[in-house]
Amino acid sequence: MSTMAGELNQLMGLWNEWATQILVLLSLALQLVLNVLAKLRRRQRRGVTQFPLWLAYQLADSTAIYTVGQLSLSGVTREHKLVAFWAPFLLLHLGGPDNITAYALEDNKLWTRHALTLAVQVLGVVYVLYMYIALNGRLIVLAAALMFLVGTAKYVERTYALWSANFSSIRKSLKVVPRDKHHHLYMHSHRQGIDHDMDDEFLLQRAHSVFYVCKRGIVDSVIGDGDGDLENPDTKAIRNLFRGENFDPSTVTLMQMELSLMISTMGGGLDRLMGLWNQWTTQILVLLSLTLQVVLHVVAGVRRREMTRTTAVKRILLWLAYQLADTTAIYTIGHLSLSSAPREHKLVAFWAPFLLLHLGGPDSITAYALEDNKLWKRHAVTLAVQVLGVVYVLYTYIAGNGMLIVLAAAMMFLVGTAKYVERTVALWSANFSSIQNSLKVVPRDKHRQHFYIKYEHPHEPHHQGPDHQGVDDEFLLQRAHSLFHVCKRGIVDSVFDDDDPENPNTMAIWELVRGEKFKESMWTVMQMELSLMYDILYTKANVIHNHTTCIGYGIRAMAPLAVVISLVLFQFSGKGGHNRVDVAITYVLLGGALILETKSLLSSLGSTWALAFLCATRRSWLRHAALCSGRWHRLRRALVSLRRPGMSVTSGSSRK
Repeated sequence: MSTMAGELNQLMGLWNEWATQILVLLSLALQLVLNVLAKLRRRQRRGVTQFPLWLAYQLADSTAIYTVGQLSLSGVTREHKLVAFWAPFLLLHLGGPDNITAYALEDNKLWTRHALTLAVQVLGVVYVLYMYIALNGRLIVLAAALMFLVGTAKYVERTYALWSANFSSIRKSLKVVPRDKHHHLYMHSHRQGIDHDMDDEFLLQRAHSVFYVCKRGIVDSVIGDGDGDLENPDTKAIRNLFRGENFDPSTVTLMQMELSLMISTMGGGLDRLMGLWNQWTTQILVLLSLTLQVVLHVVAGVRRREMTRTTAVKRILLWLAYQLADTTAIYTIGHLSLSSAPREHKLVAFWAPFLLLHLGGPDSITAYALEDNKLWKRHAVTLAVQVLGVVYVLYTYIAGNGMLIVLAAAMMFLVGTAKYVERTVALWSANFSSIQNSLKVVPRDKHRQHFYIKYEHPHEPHHQGPDHQGVDDEFLLQRAHSLFHVCKRGIVDSVFDDDDPENPNTMAIWELVRGEKFKESMWTVMQMELSLMYDILYTKANVIHNHTTCIGYGIRAMAPLAVVISLVLFQFSGKGGHNRVDVAITYVLLGGALILETKSLLSSLGSTWALAFLCATRRSWLRHAALCSGRWHRLRRALVSLRRPGMSVTSGSSRK
């Protein structure tokens, strides 16, 4: 055992000494793999043959970004001063090869995120060159400047390629088709041999000549009458070819922002700022990560509301926080794992599990766009890498903080990992394919009728039948839950299959859907159905309130308890050798985690999703203890009373 520990320590020592060199070579190797294997995607074979390409694509950008962060945060020693010259090469790697810019269509739709990453990485490389390249002499400075220009140009070109490959960009480019009378040139260049030998070269030229029509068909654009002579037999053949089934991909409109960043060049002031940054980098990043989580918790619900001038600003804030939250946490974990903390700042190792908790994100937003759900595999790869990074940080540095802090770190690590895994599962379960698979077997949930008991049971003293005008939003939201399985089938284009149509409750649902009764409430219920579907697609609701398991509720119950125990352990640990600022930041992290996790617990328990869970669960004792005793309704009323006055149920989350 001691031999294995010694070998592991030796490997870690080599990693700490040569981390930058290893990462740069890995980045180059990934670029070579992409260049060689990119053509595999044109072939029909899938699975093992394409897996190396998929893995290289996932790791290429992460490795380059990770290395730029390590160079900018850890600095460059005098004996390794040449590594600063490598920073522009990482921009070149981020530009990627010409034969693959996107692995999936979702990469093109999310081009704004690449634009944001472009700005951040260029600034990181500028910082590295400004700080360290002068150590290498004038000739290397000139060479670095040239490589920086080339790398930036390649990275900008890749971002532009992603933007131009978006279906919306292609449609706009096709609105005005140039009168290119030469597009028949390819057709006529081999006209004499058209009926005899048509080689691949000629067919490829013909394909180019009709490609503008193909583009129109693929992006579902109108084929105009001006696209060539209608009497031309080639044009007729083209039009007949594309009069078949249309490919109508669903697109999600993403907000487009321009990020304008300015760097002050005031001599001494900039040096002092950089000195402070180098000294307090980890502290700043950890607090920034916590701040971004608070912003996400506060403004996540704004996406449900109408677009106004106020909500537009909040949406921009939410979009920016969502883009930066994961990047900041990953950046910080990389910094912690690649740079050793000084003895006076050894407490920073305890912060690593909190970054996993931040990567788990709030319950109210897991995805900003549908494409995030489709790319859940990338989140799974990131999950594995970041968990290993935190394990490395804890193994290397946490032992010097005492047994109490080690126990506290272990508890926070378990909670953070559970929350991060839960987010990844939520992304997977929000895929349309996953939802369709879950609907293949619909449980015969005979407890759905409980939604109606409170308002429709004739023995209730406060009975208000749904035929009256006084039906409130709470009842309508409960009814929306009761027929949500119908809504889900319709949205994901699944075959409708409900309970016995002769069942009076089923007939009542059909009457509501068809608008034969309660016409004044029908549209409100439909709006609530869409709000519930939003919860499934963009939040953790589907994982938290899964009636087949209580894991989601268990995580929410254990998280605040684990934070409290960690806070007590940290309080009784010896803090004499720690920096006061680090101690204060640790208390802020623990306090912030306690507040956010307690909010998450109360929100999940008081949500109408919890009522749906209690009605669907097979644990009759739990349903009796929570519903029949009236405890859940009292909790629900208490939480609703804490909301801002006048807030409608339909204007916010159904979780509220």
